[in-house]
Amino acid sequence: MSSATEFLLIGISWRTAPVDVRGRYAISGNSVSDRLDAISAIDGVHERFVLSTCNRTEVLVTVSPGKKVEDAVGGILFAGAEAGHVYVFRGIQAVIHLFRAAAGLDSMVLGETEILGQIKIAVGIARESDGLGEHLEPLLRRAISVGKRVRTETAIGEGTLSVARVGVTLAERVFGSFKKVSALILGAGDTARLVGKHLQAAETGSLTFANRTLDHAESLASDLGGLACDLGNLKERIANANLIFIALDGAPNLLGLDEFDRRALSRRDRPLLIVDLSIPRVAAEGVAELDGVLYYDLDDVRRIVDENQRERQLASDTASTLLVSEVHKFVSLQTYASFSPAINKLRARFIEVADQVMDDVAGETATPEMMRLSTELSRRLLDVALSQMKESARHAQPEDVLRHEYRQFLDNL
Repeated sequence: MSSATEFLLIGISWRTAPVDVRGRYAISGNSVSDRLDAISAIDGVHERFVLSTCNRTEVLVTVSPGKKVEDAVGGILFAGAEAGHVYVFRGIQAVIHLFRAAAGLDSMVLGETEILGQIKIAVGIARESDGLGEHLEPLLRRAISVGKRVRTETAIGEGTLSVARVGVTLAERVFGSFKKVSALILGAGDTARLVGKHLQAAETGSLTFANRTLDHAESLASDLGGLACDLGNLKERIANANLIFIALDGAPNLLGLDEFDRRALSRRDRPLLIVDLSIPRVAAEGVAELDGVLYYDLDDVRRIVDENQRERQLASDTASTLLVSEVHKFVSLQTYASFSPAINKLRARFIEVADQVMDDVAGETATPEMMRLSTELSRRLLDVALSQMKESARHAQPEDVLRHEYRQFLDNL
């Protein structure tokens, strides 16, 4: 990376804040583009990227060295947040954090794969907003590549549970068998689809998909089997369900107390299980305390995730070794890229000197063979010089130093 700019990453995640706090700072839909536009107006900020998922909201920018933009950038996404909920990474540490996130090493579910798709979508939004340039574009491409490589070359993804899978596992502990369960899934995005796939595989008695946009619910019902409806008349839908999964973005308190028939709940043989995988939470305050309701949110899901962490820790250690190597490679390439102006001048100078020498030695008597030899000699000498520059770039941030910095990064999480 050139000395004229540096990376700055600011975020809130499951590591630093509970689900209620994460929900307040989650961003969805067109709001991402609006935030990117607002960030672009900050003096000293060049490129920008925003990622918001159920477990993290982060902004990554490139800034002019010495520019104090942290408060301005953070204020656009995290105004009013407590200091302990927000983390800030600069330079190499921002790169390390991004690569870890893409590899699933910073996820609530270690090694989960959903984050890669979420990063790709966020990259597309940032690109449409002209937020990506010569630094963030290659960094994000490399992060996605690293995420794929970690999952291909290590066992980090073997048996990994997505948030959707964890939610279904939790429901399985309550019901045992799903064959007599009527499941209602609110939402029609990726998480809702994953939940539906897992419930279908478990031979769930019936599936109903409810969504703001009926066409999307009908698409899921067609693919996975079941019924589709919009979000109207939820009270009747809930009355006929044993299990409710919620995967709706930007719909806080949609599921209010008035949607529940409390008498009917008290007469049930088993509680109504609600698994709210949304940020912010869709179930209103008080739903969890209703008699006859068993309610879980993302922070509850985390407890089940913790049970699976130890099994994949060895794979995580292997992935970390690979990740340090990838960070070293990226930093070396960025350092070498910063040599580009010098390389262009050097190449032009080699050609100029070669022509001068040929004129001095042979003048107008220079033959085509002599010219060919002169060009070839210049090319080979330039290759030697460029090889030395590449080697210098590779050693600009030695890998053993990066390993030490990576260990410090983990110690500070």
